[in-house]
Amino acid sequence: MLFENTSVVEELARINTYVFDKTGTITSPDAATLSFNGNISEEHMQLISDLARNSGHLLSRELTKFINKPKVFPVIEYTEKIGRGISGKVNGNYVKLGSSTFLNLPLKNSSPSSSIHVMINDFYMGYFTIKQQWRNGFKELMLKLSIWADLHLLSGDHDHEKAELIPFFEDTRKLHFKQSPQDKLDYIKQLQKEGKKVLMFGDGLNDSGALKQSDLGIAITDNINNFLQAVMLYWMAYHFIKYPQFIQQAKDGVKVIRLSLFFP
Repeated sequence: MLFENTSVVEELARINTYVFDKTGTITSPDAATLSFNGNISEEHMQLISDLARNSGHLLSRELTKFINKPKVFPVIEYTEKIGRGISGKVNGNYVKLGSSTFLNLPLKNSSPSSSIHVMINDFYMGYFTIKQQWRNGFKELMLKLSIWADLHLLSGDHDHEKAELIPFFEDTRKLHFKQSPQDKLDYIKQLQKEGKKVLMFGDGLNDSGALKQSDLGIAITDNINNFLQAVMLYWMAYHFIKYPQFIQQAKDGVKVIRLSLFFP
């Protein structure tokens, strides 16, 4: 764990509502499997890899690892729409990677949830499918937290995995899919208006607005290489299951401090 400051521990003791992102937060990038649906050449794969390595998004990193090619071409006119996709010119070719909406395709419901669509020189090539796996300890964590906390899910993906998540969320109305970064931010604000003390679990960049708005933002990470002002605590993914123990320690610690005020 890496803390912004020691007040984080005290804030943790007050939290009664947890909001989870899905991809990269409760799913493990190391366990993800990729495949490509369509026909594409090795030359085009090189263009895709060179573009994708410019983004820090989890899916872009996984795509670069899957293609497994060294960098060859520089990228110019690079743009990134957070949570939607990336584009740029690679070796004279205009490449776009992202959601069907980002590519203006009539395919909104025709591909699996975590998909990366590919367009090169305005020609649609197909899409990469990413099969996500839950992080080790995720099920146990959710069952423990649900005993005393209110749990919510905000995901930018489609709801293909909703049935698998229902057992971990008492109220299916708290499962929200196809959420933009602004949707997530607005949802956090609404919970706070209802008097909730909200903790947001995210994977970083795409959730920065919601993480900053929440009473406490925690980034679940496999490798700490970027620090965000929106995050008050970084939690290493391989200790994901130990979070309830830490919460209990935080509550006990605050209780001891309060008692010491009465019994100096």
